[in-house]
Amino acid sequence: MKNIYTGPKRLYYGFYLFVCIVTAVSLKAHTPDPHIPSAGFKMTESAFCRKELVDTWFKAEAESVKTKEPRLIQNETGDYFLVRQEEENGELQIIVAPLVRQKVLLKTNNGDASAIAGTEDEDTSSSEIWVETWPKDAPGSWILYRDSLSGKALRIRCYFVQDTKVYVEFSPGPERSYADFIIFGASAAGRVPVPLPFEQLYVMSFDELLHITRYTLPWNYTRVFLHSYNDIMQMTGMIRSLLPSLQKTGFAADKNASIDFLKWIVDGLVKPLTGAVIAPEKLKINTVEGPKDENPKLRGSASAHSEENFGSLNAIRNMAAAAISARTGIVYHYNNSGADVKTEAFSYYTDTSGTARSAGFSANSGYPVEMLKPLLYVLGVTEAHRFFLGAVRQSAQSDGAEETVRRPVFTEAAAFFPWFDRRGRLQVSVFEKGREYTLDEFIEKYRGSFVFLVRVKASMEFYPDRMEPSGE
Repeated sequence: MKNIYTGPKRLYYGFYLFVCIVTAVSLKAHTPDPHIPSAGFKMTESAFCRKELVDTWFKAEAESVKTKEPRLIQNETGDYFLVRQEEENGELQIIVAPLVRQKVLLKTNNGDASAIAGTEDEDTSSSEIWVETWPKDAPGSWILYRDSLSGKALRIRCYFVQDTKVYVEFSPGPERSYADFIIFGASAAGRVPVPLPFEQLYVMSFDELLHITRYTLPWNYTRVFLHSYNDIMQMTGMIRSLLPSLQKTGFAADKNASIDFLKWIVDGLVKPLTGAVIAPEKLKINTVEGPKDENPKLRGSASAHSEENFGSLNAIRNMAAAAISARTGIVYHYNNSGADVKTEAFSYYTDTSGTARSAGFSANSGYPVEMLKPLLYVLGVTEAHRFFLGAVRQSAQSDGAEETVRRPVFTEAAAFFPWFDRRGRLQVSVFEKGREYTLDEFIEKYRGSFVFLVRVKASMEFYPDRMEPSGE
């Protein structure tokens, strides 16, 4: 097929990175199986195109592939893909990327046009134009990674949802292939056997891969139904609208501000059902049993399991139990409410240094804060009508009888509201001490800490007290 693209390579590659919003694309299921992602949109399929790329790109000598220019190719239904090669970190990437038309705001100032955002004045006019781009991480993109020197095939990566940190990879083995299901750097399934020779994957459609792995890969972790988040959106909108008046009360200056703020949220669910708020003393009920071999160097208030050390953990567990009790009319306590989040959805996660670390739940600690994004992605899908209260576990020094030791301390607490936007991308509204944060801001703030999560059912019947500054 004729190479249609002739423009400068650097300009071409740089331009598609300039635009950050992609059109809504998803995938269609091979069969109506619960393990397969929901079929609300159409994902363009490149299998037809890849059949004619096997000898010339996928199996060709690495040096010859490096000299190839980008090439436009069409599948059997007329959808366009751009085939190109890139080198990075000693790897040769052969990218088959779908066409994505993106809307760009074109601003004209004194006759000069540029696709940039800025402040309009009387000499500036703007209009919207559609630009053709080929992002390598758009849904429908297919990438073969090869060793840059030897040309050896290393793995195949397939993108199938709007979140670019969610993908599936296939790697070669002696007699079969293996699959890894990655969600924001965490492995939801690792080295899962796929009963196919690796090179057979070069020409297989995504629907066929879904069908083959429908019982072995957790496709249900990406099965999003956008209408499921109305109650979450109702609550976050209400909280956001009341934050300015809440901040004026000096609420966040109190030493118990993080706990009091979450109580204010949960009271907004409990009071409409019971006519009363949660009694403050109920939040202090101890929910943590100390180990039999507790360090004798930690005494009195320095005890590893003192109320002071587990204050926010006790509070959120008791709040969750109170919310469930109010909703069901049955009295639940922290130890029988089922509110604790203990899911083992991941085997490991990769930290910022590239090191693989344990991703499992730890009793009386929760999860590493760096695990929050993949964890909330899965919880946002599988528990769509719930939000989560989190207690932050940090470390503090205690002067024991003989030496200084480190002890875990739960000091802060926050509320997490995961939801998916209309393009199917994860969003998380985080509220702490009367302020809203992005999830990335929260993770950076508490990097190196742990977060213990409890679940609470969201509701459209949410009526938090409207706290006003004294004297107003």
